[in-house]
Amino acid sequence: MDFKIYLGDMYILDYHKGVISFDITPSQAIIIKGRYQTDSGYQRMAIYSNNLDNEVLLALANQHGIY
Repeated sequence: MDFKIYLGDMYILDYHKGVISFDITPSQAIIIKGRYQTDSGYQRMAIYSNNLDNEVLLALANQHGIY
């Protein structure tokens, strides 16, 4: 797994399922905000946003390349 916090959002990369974006409320409830599902075995991720239209860009990498 890989984990990132970016602009107040949390992201988890699961090697087998993909990326999950979530928040934790003040009452400690977990709210899943979005998912990017894949089965390609990515091992690392990077996240970037230029803050236009709430768009988030993901870079995913495995042993063979960056996507």
